Amino acid sequence: MEAESTKRFWYAMTLLILLLITICILKVSECSRQNLERKFFAEQRQLALNTLRKDYVFDILIFTQHWPYTVCAQWEERHKGNECNLPKIKNSWAIHGVWPTKYHTIGPLFCNDTWEFDIKNIEPIEDEMKESWINIEKGTPLYGLWKHEWEKHGTCAATQIVAMNSEFSYFNSGLRLFDEFSITKIFQQSYIKAGMSYKLEEIHEVLNRSLGNNFAIVCEKDHVTKEQLLFEIRICLDKQLNLHSCDGIVMRTNEFRNSEEIVTNCKKDQDIVYPSYNWLIKKQWNRNIEEQHAQNKTWMYNVVNVYKLMKLIQWITL
Repeated sequence: MEAESTKRFWYAMTLLILLLITICILKVSECSRQNLERKFFAEQRQLALNTLRKDYVFDILIFTQHWPYTVCAQWEERHKGNECNLPKIKNSWAIHGVWPTKYHTIGPLFCNDTWEFDIKNIEPIEDEMKESWINIEKGTPLYGLWKHEWEKHGTCAATQIVAMNSEFSYFNSGLRLFDEFSITKIFQQSYIKAGMSYKLEEIHEVLNRSLGNNFAIVCEKDHVTKEQLLFEIRICLDKQLNLHSCDGIVMRTNEFRNSEEIVTNCKKDQDIVYPSYNWLIKKQWNRNIEEQHAQNKTWMYNVVNVYKLMKLIQWITL
């Protein structure tokens, strides 16, 4: 009887080991598939960039400012554990980039592979950059945003804009534009306040007073609440850095032109939430609670599975 129980026990252990091996094989296969997909998309991206590099000519510049609390919310939503760097001054907009743009296209991009970013070139304005052109995505390379913006967009601006013909002058011009066309100041001098919701027309009206109809309003969707959040204001400039119509610019493929009067991807029939710092803190708090509940649920699930496995082994070895 004892020999039979031992035989059953080892039979159960063999089945368990085979199950674990199968799981590992499936996991490795999944990783291999993901690696192949990443390689494929990287090759496609490179092919697209090589095509774009053939034409460095552009018509206008798009000076983009983004709202840090929306950027942060999107970043934290992307992966568990993501955290944010935020400007020291609350309710302050930040620079995203200055983008050379050809009408009805995206780009040109990456116009000079040999002109790599060098932090030493912008040391005189580094402190100002850390506040006004801040990398909100904490945990990514410290100068990652600046490197990306220079190599992707700055190398193209430098080919035609005298005021941006070097790494230093590109970023310094961005800082000067930030002072001249400050969305922070425009909203502070109006009734548009963080923590409230507004109609698209209301936001457009306020911006139009200072910028004319030379800007685009960009929203992002909150995937939890389904609200649309104010995300970016893109200001169009000519090559002399004067305001210019945005008619003819192309936004991302998942964006659309709302109307002939307003260049936007925001839904006209839905209010736009202008997130505040308190809104962000509340969202982070709710996410932490949800993650804790999920962890507790997973822990209980694992305990139950271990208990079931022990009962199965006990039954087999009887």
